[in-house]
Amino acid sequence: MEDAKKAWLAAREPYMQTEIGRFYDGPIDGEKGDGVLNSWPLDEGYIDYLSGASHGYSSS
Repeated sequence: MEDAKKAWLAAREPYMQTEIGRFYDGPIDGEKGDGVLNSWPLDEGYIDYLSGASHGYSSS
């Protein structure tokens, strides 16, 4: 998992530099661009819960 985290962090900065290329209906917009690469259905609170913070979640 640590290797995956390091690889993601290494790729994140160059990827974010491509954000300047975004424009209405451009090549990175739409279902096959930024929406697939930069996000997914995610509950950040659940990740925090798994890493030790509660944020209202219970393990029972």
